[in-house]
Amino acid sequence: MIFKIDFEKPMIVLIEIYILELTLREFGFPSQTLKIIMALTTSTSLSLKWNNESLDSFKPTGGLRQGDPLSPCFFVLCMEKLALMVQNKVKENQRQPVNISRNGPKISHPFFVDDCLLFTKAKSSQVRLVQQVLHDFCKASGLKVSIQKSRFMASRNISRIKTDKFTTFGFNHTVKVDKYLGFPLLVGS
Repeated sequence: MIFKIDFEKPMIVLIEIYILELTLREFGFPSQTLKIIMALTTSTSLSLKWNNESLDSFKPTGGLRQGDPLSPCFFVLCMEKLALMVQNKVKENQRQPVNISRNGPKISHPFFVDDCLLFTKAKSSQVRLVQQVLHDFCKASGLKVSIQKSRFMASRNISRIKTDKFTTFGFNHTVKVDKYLGFPLLVGS
């Protein structure tokens, strides 16, 4: 099965400051560097100009700011956190990646910016695990999965009855996942 996960809003806007700090700590950033980064991301104040007059300044809250030159770097680190959560489930033999061809390598999760694909065996236990990892990541990061935009596709070998069962987990079913990053995802299908 393939899950194409979409998040509700641009992730850079929503990533909570505390998950950024936690992620930087977990990746081993030196404490002095961490202090500088956190000061840069939390000390900004903004002011609006109205009729050529500056209004009182205010401090933005709720996450990283779009347009901040450091935001894309922080975003990539936070998405790496999701990738590590998925990879840990694979290492613990809880999550079962799939072979991309009969004798090919196994794949579990390619990510690029906020494009997220999760590959897994077509089993209820694996679908529940995908749900749990996404729930844990969203709870920690402040992000939300857009159920309306997210989809899953099952192999042609999976019965319609089983596919219908997977929709009870809250994901919409599709029979075709066209492209990923502009490239055809499935060839010869």
